[in-house]
Formats: sequence, structure tokens, C-alpha cells
Amino acid sequence: MIKNRSVKILFICLIICYKINTQNSLQIGDKIPDIELGRIINYSKVKTKISDFNVKPLILYFWAPWCSPCIAGMPKLDSLQKKFSNTVNILLITKDSKEFAIRTLQTLQVIKK
Repeated sequence: MIKNRSVKILFICLIICYKINTQNSLQIGDKIPDIELGRIINYSKVKTKISDFNVKPLILYFWAPWCSPCIAGMPKLDSLQKKFSNTVNILLITKDSKEFAIRTLQTLQVIKK
């Protein structure tokens, strides 16, 4: 009896946690929240907001230095940015420190030293 009740309570908690987590997540077609972006490199400002890019479509490219597919895609992104610079913005986003990101991008020759 106690085991069955514990399973029911656990199941109800899982359902509540699932509903809480999915209520705040973005779905396809949702507008992205106007969050502030900091530690920006190769841009005219040090900080900006997503809404500053409303003029053109914005591609957010999440990457990490240890992610070889992320790194492999950067030359193509660079080509796309050069080809479509008047019609699209591409932002590379990482959780790493600004210094480490700059060093990595310079080593990969994505940005100039």
C-alpha cells in the first residue's frame, strides 16, 4: 500500500515538473524573448539586445571549442555572412569566456588576430 502510494506521488510530481518545464519553453513559430547579449566581439557594441537585429533575420549559432561539427560549420557560416551580409545576421554563441572564445576563433582563423 505504501509503495503504491509513493509511486503515485512520484508520478504526480513528474507530471507537475514536466508541465512547469514545458510551459516556459519556446515552440516553433514563437518569438524569441528580447534578451540582452553581452561579451560581444566583432560588433559595433559590447552589449546589445535581440531586438537590435529586427531589421534582418538572425541566425543564432551555438558552439563550443570542443565541438568539432560546430567548428567544421564555421567556414560555411563565414561564407554565408559574407554573401548575405545585407540580408541576414549570424551570431556565434558560446558559454565560454570572451578571452577563450577569441583565442579559439583566432586559432581557427575565424577572426583576425
